[in-house]
Amino acid sequence: MRTHRRNVKTGSPGWFGTVTIKKSYVAFHLIPLYDQPALAEGLSAELAKRRQGKTCFNLKAIDAPLFAELAALAKRVRAALPTDG
Repeated sequence: MRTHRRNVKTGSPGWFGTVTIKKSYVAFHLIPLYDQPALAEGLSAELAKRRQGKTCFNLKAIDAPLFAELAALAKRVRAALPTDG
């Protein structure tokens, strides 16, 4: 998924996030966390231990509470993005 904000170097839309299906897990990336790591403060211990690097969360099983927390985090990240007029 892309953002409305343009990449200064390329002029193309920036990346908001991706979901990648791997062999043994699903990777959920929220790219704006790279520039704004404070948006991920307060993660539950369960979600924090599934975090890989700054922007990626690896999930191996269906877990409704973790999905709800990721959805809330994605909304928080989206709300923090600047909008281009």
